Amino acid sequence: MTRSLRLLLLTALIASGACAHFRIAPRDLTSATVEHQQRVHVMAWGAFESRVQPINCQGSGLASVTMKVTALDAMAAVVTAGFWNTATIEWTCAKERGGRRP
Repeated sequence: MTRSLRLLLLTALIASGACAHFRIAPRDLTSATVEHQQRVHVMAWGAFESRVQPINCQGSGLASVTMKVTALDAMAAVVTAGFWNTATIEWTCAKERGGRRP
């Protein structure tokens, strides 16, 4: 494979914006809020991690959580041999049940 073809394929991969999505959501809960998101970073193979604290849910719990990893995130992990990993975490809060307030 020629160098220019490799460069073209690498550029296409980055530009494509291909992502992996991992969603966790129970069947019997509906969301009460719009999605919030936070960019997270893991350094030194897990020694330093971002912490996600969804304080906007105020005790009603989470309706869904999604982790998104883009092609650029994956490439950064490969280039750094796993030293630096990034992803975007998105979540929605659950509706309160039975009118109870925390």
